[in-house]
Amino acid sequence: MKAERGDEALRRFRISQPGTDYFITATIAGKSPEGLSPASKDSIRRELLAIEADYHWRIRGAVIMPDHLHLLVTLGGNLGLSRVMARLKSKTRSHLMMKDGLTWQPNFYEHAHLTSSFSQVFVPFCGPDEFRLPLPSRTHRPRLGADR
Repeated sequence: MKAERGDEALRRFRISQPGTDYFITATIAGKSPEGLSPASKDSIRRELLAIEADYHWRIRGAVIMPDHLHLLVTLGGNLGLSRVMARLKSKTRSHLMMKDGLTWQPNFYEHAHLTSSFSQVFVPFCGPDEFRLPLPSRTHRPRLGADR
């Protein structure tokens, strides 16, 4: 059997389970010496929060880097992970192109985490100058699925 390469390998076993924590990396195609402009970062921040407001995911942690984005999210039940990421990219693509001349790479990396211990490592890792949301306490967060 021929080994899959590139985007095909990323999508092959992708599943979306509501209530599951996912670590996601999405990358910007091309490079800019300055990285993303503040306006582009703000566009990404707004859309991340809009997706959360529509109950498609709950953001546990997020970092916007100069050429990529790291997320730790708990998936909601309305859309699958691929559809939520497609929404993020489509809603921010025109702003990235207009402000920075950049666009998203076609796919993303994701890894499902069945325990919440990963978030205890990820959230403190987020740099102080990048966008991040604090991890809510376990007693105050809304339930999107069964606790693990």
